[in-house]
Amino acid sequence: PVLYSTHARVVEDDSNGYTNTLGDPNSDGCYEIYNAAQLYAFAKMVNGGQPSISAKLMADIDLSAVCGEDSASWTPIGSDSQKFTGAFDGQGHTVSELYVSITKTDTHLYAGLFGYVASGGVVKNLAVSGVVKSEVTVGAYASGWSYTGGVAGYNEGTVETCSFSGSVSAVLRSTYLNSSYTGGVVGCNYTGSITNCYHTGTV
Repeated sequence: PVLYSTHARVVEDDSNGYTNTLGDPNSDGCYEIYNAAQLYAFAKMVNGGQPSISAKLMADIDLSAVCGEDSASWTPIGSDSQKFTGAFDGQGHTVSELYVSITKTDTHLYAGLFGYVASGGVVKNLAVSGVVKSEVTVGAYASGWSYTGGVAGYNEGTVETCSFSGSVSAVLRSTYLNSSYTGGVVGCNYTGSITNCYHTGTV
């Protein structure tokens, strides 16, 4: 498929038979996601000021059309300014070819398919595969932490029945007291819940 953006809308030229914009949520209040363009659009909505929206996957999704080592990094769903508080149900589907590569200086970093899952947020019934890597450089007396995980970088909510297959890595360069939290499924779990999850690959 050919993927490009027109203003804030993501358009995909393919013949999958499904609309490439999210449209309206269903009767349960969830957006139904069938392809990479729709998942990309969902991430933009969350990160753009709608962190409480919910979605469910209706098919397996290959993200190579929207991210990759030779193209661009995936922008994680949810951040410290837009903490994800919705519900995301993978319904047993797989998100493959995830590629996250984030480098920052003197700040906090959240890397994964999801960046920040806040209290009340739920990610469940989802398998993810790909590569997640982060790098933070922190100068003298500056503050910076990295939270890096395959499914979610930072979790205060609920992550259940999820898996990640692939590589997760993090580099922290600091001359002061700062921390890097890295995990196969979740980088840092703070007051949250992780159940029935596993990782295969390297950390």
